[in-house]
Amino acid sequence: FAGYGIYPEYRDQYAFHVFYDSSEARVKTEAFLDRHFDVVNLSRIPIRKNPRITDEPLIWRYFVNPLPTKLQDSQLDERTFVARCVININD
Repeated sequence: FAGYGIYPEYRDQYAFHVFYDSSEARVKTEAFLDRHFDVVNLSRIPIRKNPRITDEPLIWRYFVNPLPTKLQDSQLDERTFVARCVININD
């Protein structure tokens, strides 16, 4: 899903919203992001607690730019590079 214009202060960055099942998954994903992107900002997305949901995921947002060296080394255009990184994160 995509949303446009919801973070005007980060209009030049990609916004990733990531749902985690564990803290370990978050650590691994953030290591991947740090290797491939300049993380401009990150924060936990606040949620409203619902007593019927007992195992809610950790939800974080990241505002990122591809690292120029990684993008160049990939020999991909920026859009394809970001898409492949998203696929890698989702695996």
